[in-house]
Amino acid sequence: MNRIPNIHPGEILLEEFLKPMGMTAYRLSKETKIDQTRISEIIRGKRSISVDTALRFAKFFRNSPEFWINLQNHFDIEEKKSEMEKELKKIKPFIIQSQNARRLLARNGLKTAKAGSFPTTTSNTTRKSSSP
Repeated sequence: MNRIPNIHPGEILLEEFLKPMGMTAYRLSKETKIDQTRISEIIRGKRSISVDTALRFAKFFRNSPEFWINLQNHFDIEEKKSEMEKELKKIKPFIIQSQNARRLLARNGLKTAKAGSFPTTTSNTTRKSSSP
C-alpha cells in the first residue's frame, strides 16, 4: 500500500502562506519577533512548531494557534506511527464483553472497537439536552 508522504508544517507554512503572500522568511521573522534561524529551520522541516510559535503565527496570519499545533501534532503522530508500525501491530485491542459497557460507550458517543481499530466518536450521535 502506497502512503502519502507526511508533510511537515514548515512546508505548509512555505507553500500555503509565504509563497502566495510573496513573503520571505526574513520578513516573517521580523513581523513575528521570531529568530530568523528558527523560521528557516521550521521551513526546512528541521524544527517543530512550538506553542510560542503557534501563538505568534496565529496572531500574524489571523488564524488560530490550534491550527498550527494541530498541523504539528498530526505530523508527529504520523511519524511516530510509521516508526512504531511493527510494534503497534502486536497490540490486540481490548474487546468489550459486557452489554452494559457497550451501552455506556454508546451513550458517550463512542463506537465499540473492532479488531485493529480504536474507539471513535460517532458523528450522528445527538445528546439529550437537560433544558426543556
